[in-house]
Amino acid sequence: YISGVDFSIVDNATEHDNSAYYEELRGLKKTELRAIFMNSWEDFKSSFFIYTDDGKLLNEFILSSIETEDIDDLGMPRLSTVHFFVTSKKMRPFTFQALKKHGDIILRQGGLENVFTKYLASICAETSLVTLVTQRKSLPFVTSKLSDSNVSVVYTPSSRIFRLPFVLVYVLKNRKHFFHAVQYDALRLFLVVGRVFSVNLLYHERTYLNKNYLENIRRGISRLNKAPLCITSNSDDQIRLFKKTLGPSQKFIRLHNPIINDSLKQVRSYNLTHSKKRKVFCAGRFDGQKNLMFFVQNAKTISDILQVDKIHIFSEAVPPYCKDYLKWCEFHSFKDNIYEILKSFDTILINTQFEGFSNQLFESLFACLNVFCSKHEHGFEELERLFEFNTFEPNSLEDLKKSLLRVKHVTKQAGFACEKELEFFYEEKSLIEFRELIKIVDAK
Repeated sequence: YISGVDFSIVDNATEHDNSAYYEELRGLKKTELRAIFMNSWEDFKSSFFIYTDDGKLLNEFILSSIETEDIDDLGMPRLSTVHFFVTSKKMRPFTFQALKKHGDIILRQGGLENVFTKYLASICAETSLVTLVTQRKSLPFVTSKLSDSNVSVVYTPSSRIFRLPFVLVYVLKNRKHFFHAVQYDALRLFLVVGRVFSVNLLYHERTYLNKNYLENIRRGISRLNKAPLCITSNSDDQIRLFKKTLGPSQKFIRLHNPIINDSLKQVRSYNLTHSKKRKVFCAGRFDGQKNLMFFVQNAKTISDILQVDKIHIFSEAVPPYCKDYLKWCEFHSFKDNIYEILKSFDTILINTQFEGFSNQLFESLFACLNVFCSKHEHGFEELERLFEFNTFEPNSLEDLKKSLLRVKHVTKQAGFACEKELEFFYEEKSLIEFRELIKIVDAK
């Protein structure tokens, strides 16, 4: 939309009828791109529909700015971001809808931590509505209700002070709803509320839980007035741990993440047909389970082996002591569009000791990047069955060096170890899988 021409209809823009215009656009500055985009602004904003809960259409769109990445190599893709605002007189629930032509959309609440994030697949973005109830900043609690089901999804805020009171109020006001608690923090609230009130509850866990957490869940469920209707997880290993701890009386279902969408398929096609200069990156939080500091401290060794100038590191906040490694590391903030990163780089480093099911690892492997991943606990064996990739012992420089030296001249990984099992991760199949679960709930 920046250019007014859809270049996504072909895998390679040089094959487009307007390929000459594409090459011209690649070299334009931000101010020049903005001038071109203004010709499409009216059509662009008319493809978004935002209504308040009383049915009023919010149509006062204000264009703020257009940001475009600066890159040295015009052969590489660059991300452009259009910033615009929609004015509303009051903070109140709203419904968002976008035309399918925009492809996949991530709807995210800004300005707060641990907030609502909703992935809208392009296959349903034209018809599905997502309702958000957004509180004031002092009370950062967000809920959503699936538009075609009676399942309410509760997202807990980072502030523990407000969690229990708001969940209690919400449950009391919506006693007939079924609640889908996502992750352990959300479940804990219902384990407290459920001792006093009967709650129609489903619980989904998308990360790894240790023995202490599992034992807390077992004790909490045993004290509920009504046991959860179902416990789901996106990892075979976590399901096994649940069954071992909670016993056969509970119902367990494996749900697969909807990872493979049209955008990721386009990235894979691009990476298979375009030769790229070696570029290495890693991504995560410095205070999370991914030990980024291991790569920072050993960046010189890694750079020397892979023959690159620097390692690119994407993270939310960079510790002050990382400035000592700027000669071998280049730090970036997280990007909303992970697909542009997967297009721009050819090698990823992942160092983690535990992981529920790593979307980062899956996406990188499917996109045909060279992957060097530590042999972490939980989710790892399942991914090893699906793909072939390079491994090393967690936090072991010597083992990483051996892995890097074995494959440093390899430029692409194109094959899958088990292609048939990948079908469960395609967006369409995964959504069907989840909607089948919803049908069970709605039948009750």
